[in-house]
Amino acid sequence: MRNNDLQVFSIHTDIHEVIACDAEKLNYYAALGCRYMPISALPDDRLPGGDKYEETLCAIRNFSETAQGYGIKLLYHNHDFDFEKAGGRYKLDILYSDLPASILGAELDTCWIYTAGESPLDYYKKYSDRCPILHLKDCVPEGGRKGFRELGAGVIGFGLIVEEAKSRGLDWLCIEQDEPTPGKTSMECARDSYTFLKNLGIF
Repeated sequence: MRNNDLQVFSIHTDIHEVIACDAEKLNYYAALGCRYMPISALPDDRLPGGDKYEETLCAIRNFSETAQGYGIKLLYHNHDFDFEKAGGRYKLDILYSDLPASILGAELDTCWIYTAGESPLDYYKKYSDRCPILHLKDCVPEGGRKGFRELGAGVIGFGLIVEEAKSRGLDWLCIEQDEPTPGKTSMECARDSYTFLKNLGIF
């Protein structure tokens, strides 16, 4: 990684690793230079309204406090299903209201917010104080489950999102595309997304 001038700024984790809270693994991740560990997703029974929700909150608190001792911040990466409701509120909003930003940060995903019918810009503004990493992902008008696109080739307006992120001191913009655009390779999509951000004046 050093030879190629690359940084391990973030490593996704899952609820099983959070529950295990393995100090040896955390020490290894810290040695790699990892500063953030987003939970990639939570199953329905561990989201608000689920049978294992309270157990999950306890596990997150324990893991987060332990990880902070290694200089690692725990985050949560949202999907569209996190916008299903429990008691009239989005499950994502309940999760963030039940855990302070000092325990659980956010790694918001623009595509899944759009797919859920909400504004990626508005949701970033809402949670920017707990969102050090923003996943920039584009998609077709019907949403991410109907097709992903390289940045600028879909429907999400990234200009205002990027400007807002710059003004609020975001640590990392992360380009993500779950599947390549039809007719393109993954590397071609990555190149085009990079060029799109470069033209926005990011670097």
